[in-house]
Amino acid sequence: MSSKACCDAGKPVQINYEPKGKFSKAGDLPIYQTGSGERGVVVVPDIFGFGEKQVKHEVAAAVEALRADGANKLGCLGFCWAVGVALRAGQDASTFSAVGGAHPALFGHDKELAQKLAVPVVLLPAKGDAPLEPIQHILDKKPFGSKCVYQRFDDQIHGFVAARGDWSQPDVAAAAGRAIEIMTHFLEKNLA
Repeated sequence: MSSKACCDAGKPVQINYEPKGKFSKAGDLPIYQTGSGERGVVVVPDIFGFGEKQVKHEVAAAVEALRADGANKLGCLGFCWAVGVALRAGQDASTFSAVGGAHPALFGHDKELAQKLAVPVVLLPAKGDAPLEPIQHILDKKPFGSKCVYQRFDDQIHGFVAARGDWSQPDVAAAAGRAIEIMTHFLEKNLA
């Protein structure tokens, strides 16, 4: 399943990437780890073909691995359809303290997901992504509503922070950098 904005964005961009972390395992789940500490973030990529039940178990395995490494405050971020995975994870405030992601594709479940959220959210949609107002209207009324962050990137295509962003283009690199900075500050504040 993919959104119209996702389909319209085109093929993933090929880049030269220098690994900053290491591959390891959380049970049987291959994971990519970039550090350790008291705060941790589960990042769910925009990989199609995985069902909700499978991804839920994988998120739980990643949480277990982070906690085993000493993390006691956790966030969850996703890209595209995986923002929905992150928002579902944010229904459990005993596990996650903050959730969200970039270029969300929520497939009409916006209000349902927002109503069940128990933690602050960061949402960074791109051109063609659904409006945020229905979610924001619901979350503004929650006790954590003032901690939520919303920023549209209507000058960027869906996927600009992930596989579809051509970071060799200065405007795309700058927008992706701003989005990453927004998510980083959001997590720093809410996982403190």
